[in-house]
Amino acid sequence: MSGIGTNATALAVAVTAAAETVVLTIPFSAGNSLNSSLANAPGVGKPSNNRIAGAMDLLAGTGTTAVVTRCRQGSLTGAVVGVLETDTLAATNTGAIPFDFKDTASGYAQAYVITVQQTGGTANGTVNYINGCVTDFN
Repeated sequence: MSGIGTNATALAVAVTAAAETVVLTIPFSAGNSLNSSLANAPGVGKPSNNRIAGAMDLLAGTGTTAVVTRCRQGSLTGAVVGVLETDTLAATNTGAIPFDFKDTASGYAQAYVITVQQTGGTANGTVNYINGCVTDFN
């Protein structure tokens, strides 16, 4: 990894039963890429790619058997970045869940959201704490 990153943290975020829920937004910062102003210049390729990594502490809701973590560009309806990550977590248990996504399609000027979806969840869960960072990599 290289370059300066952008960090974001959130506390006590409700995860709606079995619905995909945004639990963290990491805003874009010019430090996320080596030179974001070059990204759209004619004849110049993107200078870098973004790595979105972090961890969360999650209390699973009733009925939950696993938790799916996704990274999306911009919002809940944005393009999925990388491969979704599934972690086994039994209902009403708390687990530390790391995440690590690489955005090779973007590389510049993107805010990211981290989403969580409980598999089998019949009641809300809670992300007690989540921290994520966007850095660039070549």
